[in-house]
Amino acid sequence: MVTKVTYETIESQPFNNIFEIIDTRSNIADPRDVEGKKIRKFVYDSDPFSRSIDFNLLPYIIVEIPKTEDVRENTSINGEHHLFRWSHRIVVRTARNGSANQQEDIGRTDMFNICNDLRKTFNSNSIKKSLKDVGIINISLNKTSQDTLTDSSGNEIYEAEFMLEYEYRMKVVA
Repeated sequence: MVTKVTYETIESQPFNNIFEIIDTRSNIADPRDVEGKKIRKFVYDSDPFSRSIDFNLLPYIIVEIPKTEDVRENTSINGEHHLFRWSHRIVVRTARNGSANQQEDIGRTDMFNICNDLRKTFNSNSIKKSLKDVGIINISLNKTSQDTLTDSSGNEIYEAEFMLEYEYRMKVVA
């Protein structure tokens, strides 16, 4: 459940809201947990790549801690209200042959499904409304890159990078 951003939670709550939305299996399905029981960690806040060379963690999503910007040109006349903009880098990685190296190109299907779920989630009227109800507005999700990486063993990993941006206008004077 998303929670309102306050003066006291200006750094933490926007991240917690977005992380929770992405970590909800009914929003973003984990291809290795088709029943959505959260039997494994699927969404991270930092990069587990060094631990996943054996493909046991793939696929996964990284929701990085956001960059925050105080947009001064949209400050109220009395200076009490500011518009803040958050930017989250979101990375999706899948193994080309799936996490168990079982079938060629299953990772491509996993990648497309996860990316489709991300887009569907952040374009959903109900998600936008729940975020707007706690003050988060102007949500924008853009894919910034798509690549195929190769590990030292020659295994291919698909990687997509997104930038999720949104804004919040709030009173900043305590």
